[in-house]
Order: sequence, then C-alpha cells, then structure tokens
Amino acid sequence: MKDLSNKNKIAWLERVRTNSWESEILIVGFVLIILIQTMGYFDEVRIKTLYLNSFYGNVSAIVNFLIVPNIFYVFSISNNILVISFSIYLIMRGFWVGVIGLSSVFPEDLNIKKINFNKFYHKRLYNYDIDDYATQIDKICSSIFSISFIIIMFIISILIFLGTFIILMIIIDKILSFNNNYYINTLMTWVFIYPYFLFGTIHFIDFILLGPIRRFKGNGLGYLFYKINNFFGIITLTRFYEILFLTFISEMKKRYIFSFIIILLCIVNFIDNWKVYNFDFYNDYLKSNQLFSFNYYEDTYEKHLQLTENQRPNNFNIMIQSGVVQEPFLKLHIPYSPQINNALLNECDKAKNKITYEELLQCIDDIFIILLDGKIITDLEWTFESHPYRDRKGYFTVIEISKLIKGKHLLKVQTNKNYQLEDKFNLDSGLIAGSRKYTINQSIPFYYYPK
Repeated sequence: MKDLSNKNKIAWLERVRTNSWESEILIVGFVLIILIQTMGYFDEVRIKTLYLNSFYGNVSAIVNFLIVPNIFYVFSISNNILVISFSIYLIMRGFWVGVIGLSSVFPEDLNIKKINFNKFYHKRLYNYDIDDYATQIDKICSSIFSISFIIIMFIISILIFLGTFIILMIIIDKILSFNNNYYINTLMTWVFIYPYFLFGTIHFIDFILLGPIRRFKGNGLGYLFYKINNFFGIITLTRFYEILFLTFISEMKKRYIFSFIIILLCIVNFIDNWKVYNFDFYNDYLKSNQLFSFNYYEDTYEKHLQLTENQRPNNFNIMIQSGVVQEPFLKLHIPYSPQINNALLNECDKAKNKITYEELLQCIDDIFIILLDGKIITDLEWTFESHPYRDRKGYFTVIEISKLIKGKHLLKVQTNKNYQLEDKFNLDSGLIAGSRKYTINQSIPFYYYPK
C-alpha cells in the first residue's frame, strides 16, 4: 500500500509538472493586471513618506526615514521587474503555444527535399526538431517565471538585512546611552555592529556569485561560513528559497542566469530613463522665475486633478490661488514639513520652555521671509491650515496687493539665514549620525489684473 501511495504521489507530481504552464499563465496574467494598475503608486507613497518625516524623533524617526521609504522603493523596483519579466514570459509562452499548435498540425519532420536549400543551409536542416524546439521554449518560460521571483525575494532579503542592521544599531545605541565608558562603547561596536554588517555582506556576495565561498573545502573556514550562512539565511529569508537557487546552479549555466538578470536590469533602467518626448529646449526655463507651474496655483492644480482623475493629491509646493490674480490680495499656502521640527524646538526663543501656538506662529513669521517684487513683506498674520488635499497641513496668510500696478509680479518665499534650520537625529550616544539643512527658496510668478 505504501509503495502504491508513493507511485500515486509521483504520478500526481508528474502531471502537475507537465501542466504547470496552465497555472503559470493564470498567475502571471492575474498578477500582471494588478502590477500595471499599481505602477507609480509606490514611488508616490515613498516621496510622501520622505517629505512627511523628520530626522528628529529618535527610533521612530530612523525607522520612518531610513526603513519605510526603502520598503516602498523595493516595491517600486520589484513592480517594474515583474512587469517586464512577466511580459516577456507571456510573449514567450504565447509563442510556445503557437509552436505546439504547429507541431500538432504538422507532426512529421521537415520535408528537406521540398525546401531545396543550397548546401550551406542543407546540413542545418537535419538538426531542426520542432518538438525539441517547443521543449526548449517551455524551459525558458518556466525559468523566467522562477528567476523573476528569485530576484524579487533577493531584493526583499537585502532590505530585511539593512533593516535588521539599523535596528541593531538602535538597540546598541540605547544600551550605550547608559554607559559613558569609551572602551566599552568601542568594544560593543566592534563585537556586534561591524561583524554583523561584514558577515551579512559576505553572505549576499556569495549568493549573488552563485556560491563560490560554499565550495571552499577548508574545515575551519568552511564550518564558519556554514554557520554564518545558516544564521543570515534565516534572518534574511534566503533559506526559504535556497532550493530554487541551488537548482539553477546545478541545472543551468551561470552565464545564462547572469545574462538574463543583466538584460532585465538594463531594460528596467532603459525604460525608467527613456524620454518619450523631447523637451530639451524647455529645460532652459525650469530653474528660472518665468515658469508657471500648475503645482503653484490652486485653480490650475484643481483642474489637473479633475483631468487626471487623481484621487491621491500629492502636492507639497507653496501655492497661491491663481496665476492671474483679480482679487486685491494673495492667499499664500506654505505646507508644513516635519523637517522643521528640530529648528522650531531649538531655534525659537521661547521653545525651550512650553511654547504656545501663538508663539509658534510668531516663530514661523521669523523663519519664513516673504518677498514681493524683491521687497520684504512684514507684519503678516499667520494661521494654521488643514488643507483639503490629503496629508497636507501648513500655514496660511493673506498678502495685500491692491497697490500693485497691473502686470507681472514675483512672489518669493525663502527661509531666514539667521536660523540654523537643520534636521538632526536625536540619539543619545551618537552611534547613528545624520543631518540635513531645511531650506526653502521658491518663486511664484503671477499676473495682477484687478476687476
């Protein structure tokens, strides 16, 4: 009975292998439809995540700024890779179906006499076998299907490794914050942080190069790398798809694997950087004060949202109501950025105590310098704003322009150079160091033609 059961399992597995292309096509078709719908979404979320997070805020700041955006970046890269590889797969699989259909219609070999090629081509015809050709295409299709998921899993594994490395540094930083001994701090850094990064890097290098270190026969180093490989294999999940990796090593030539991966990455890079339309001449104006970008004007941005049916407004630019202003005032919207948190808490005069909202608005008035046609506008009345656009909060004020002459004018918003507007990590031991300057220097041209 046991032998019969094993034979049934083997027979079932053989049937599944033979008909695997059916499940592959269903999976690829379903996944490809979803992936095409989500193209661009992960980049949009990543940009929003970067903008709406600050270095200031200890552990949460590091996770939100260093880990979360990279997760969405991996999703974006994985999305592009799968779309391209699955598209190639469907083309090849469709071609394979055509070859199978042709072989069923004409089951016999080539009629070489009827073709009657010259002697240079005559010998090659004897090597042609349509059934063997169909088998080779089937192997290529299944290999593309498997390699695509291996690439995605490998990218995810690298992200997991970098994430655990950052988490390890955060934990060590918390431990070191209770100890001011330089030697103990240095020892913990050399014992935990450097080895983790070094051995993890070796693990991935060996994986990318298809296992050269695993072939090392020395007992001591061989055993050491075996333990390292097992540890990082579990941490980064490479252990769970290692069987696919080993199957490709043992059954396929390395140059074929590397060639496919290199070609796939080149196609992804080519598509991302290819310019469909040539606007080179227009680039001369992009950094000037002459550009009327729809992102700067509420009315044109609203039309943009309606035309594109965009349900996820993602505009963090300074805005006024219109490019052609008829009212005797400008409505100025400045979006809030968490990057300014550190400056508000450390640069404002009263921030070291408990700052009120009125004092915070006064500090905002000092931080932002508003210039109209080169002249500084003072005594502005600021208020907090919750804009109807998703995730957009900021500061709002009204600028009187009734005394302006008709014609073109320029509104400029910039940060005060007297403030050290710097966004920094707020960690105790300084193990993770990072900072960036928060600056704004935006110009918004507009025309004033009162009613």
